[in-house]
Amino acid sequence: MLLHVTPKLHQPFERFHDAALVDVRIPALGLHLREGRDVIARTPDPNKEHLVASRKYGRKSIPGFFIHSPSDTREFTVTTRRAVGAEFVLTHTVEYSILDADCDAASDNMMLWGNLHPSHGSWSSRWPRVAKDWAPSPHAPQMDTYPGSMRKSETDGEVRDVLNACGFIVSRHERFRLPSLERDRVVMRNNLTDRMPVIESAFVSPLC
Repeated sequence: MLLHVTPKLHQPFERFHDAALVDVRIPALGLHLREGRDVIARTPDPNKEHLVASRKYGRKSIPGFFIHSPSDTREFTVTTRRAVGAEFVLTHTVEYSILDADCDAASDNMMLWGNLHPSHGSWSSRWPRVAKDWAPSPHAPQMDTYPGSMRKSETDGEVRDVLNACGFIVSRHERFRLPSLERDRVVMRNNLTDRMPVIESAFVSPLC
């Protein structure tokens, strides 16, 4: 199974611009990725307030990274830690659930889920019923630092936040359900996927 995840921090305030990536842990796949050795933080989106953990590979600013995982992977958790100076550590945990076993890849880039134009491969929609009212920007996994910027409601059980005494989010736990996707949809190169990782950069789970 080829997985694509994008551990993302939204850093709207100046004090969080020096948030330093510490590590990314994916216990179900036997991976502990350390900043500087395996992963680095980059700003691949037009919105430079988004800081994304990426594979330390090449010079291009790429959102997230690929993982080769066992073929039967359906559930896995990604925990990303970032340090804000000597003040506190931000912890973001995402429980991923792949909803079906139809295809051999998955991505939390929701732009890849729908019907794609012929220039993007003419793929038919893989948008799951559970996500029928979702939009990519507010529903893709993301660590926020300020409660007012929350995109999902805590009342639906998908997001649980812990705030510190100053009112900043220091821990977020969220669930994210996603469809399986055709591998070629994820790895093909076009103007939609130009900033996706390249397959040669994929981490390999030791459980494969």
